[in-house]
Amino acid sequence: MCPLISIMAVLLGACSPRLERHEYRRLVMGVEARVTLFASDAAVAERAARAAFSRMAEVEQAMSDYRASSEVSRISDAAGTGWSAAGADLCSVLTTAARVSEASGGAFDVTIGPAATAWRTSCRSGTLPAPEELARLRSLVDWRGVEIDRDRALAKLTRPGMRLDLGGIAKGYGAAAGLRAMQAHGVGRAMVALAGDIALGEPPPGAAGWRVQVSPGPDLPPTGVLVLKRVNVSTSGDAQQFVDIGGVRYSHIVDPRTALGVTRRVAVTVVEEDPAACDALATAACVMEPAATAAMFERFPRAVAIFQQIEGGTVIVTRLGPQAGPSPAWHPLPGR
Repeated sequence: MCPLISIMAVLLGACSPRLERHEYRRLVMGVEARVTLFASDAAVAERAARAAFSRMAEVEQAMSDYRASSEVSRISDAAGTGWSAAGADLCSVLTTAARVSEASGGAFDVTIGPAATAWRTSCRSGTLPAPEELARLRSLVDWRGVEIDRDRALAKLTRPGMRLDLGGIAKGYGAAAGLRAMQAHGVGRAMVALAGDIALGEPPPGAAGWRVQVSPGPDLPPTGVLVLKRVNVSTSGDAQQFVDIGGVRYSHIVDPRTALGVTRRVAVTVVEEDPAACDALATAACVMEPAATAAMFERFPRAVAIFQQIEGGTVIVTRLGPQAGPSPAWHPLPGR
């Protein structure tokens, strides 16, 4: 996920003298995690922040495909041979992933592991995979090949060679898990940011909400501001991670249906109560065509999506949802 949005805890009134702002940063899940909270004293703040980072580390240990000892790696290593352990966190994420995969027609797929690995190699070499290799990679990507037994805390991949990659869903879940850990320590006015995935609790003292600036990329001006609380927000896009191969700009986001990077320039910000769904929907929306994307969001009626399509230097902003539930305050900036 790309860090396309910045968080601004802008106070709309005077802060309570009993609550002070604290911020902590640490490398978690391959990115810098940022925890911002308001607490009565430094000791309370530090305990809550430690709990948040510890909880996110637990999620990373379950879901990292870079760690040989993770639950995800063990399931991938056992692909086609049987069941492997899958704790409550991983089972929850895989269940949500299946829901988004079905709604997106496979545009989101956690079995993208082999294709994602091959695409990282292509990005480094500047060479596209051969057609026969692309066909092989596509044959290994099928979200229906993931089976979950939540009662027994098990999961499996049904075919040899399949591998899981939760890069498009795990950070959203991890950020929310960190936020809940702070809430369990009595700190509710807090937020956790893992690159483009953010979990928001109660707002800063005197504020209507956390102000989330939405931008299509660091080289382009912001298009608007969201004012949010008690919700999750995820942004996905190719603003900072892309490669030019043969004169074509490819995103780091891989389309599971082609095993190649997405070529259209787009950034999508999603607001949703379910953190894993929020992350996955933002990823899927960058892959899909507009009409199909609208149909997908009909399956998630409480989600709000802000699309920023970049065409010839112009940013076209489109907003979808919600059909039900409260809408976040969206403030387009002049000219948007």
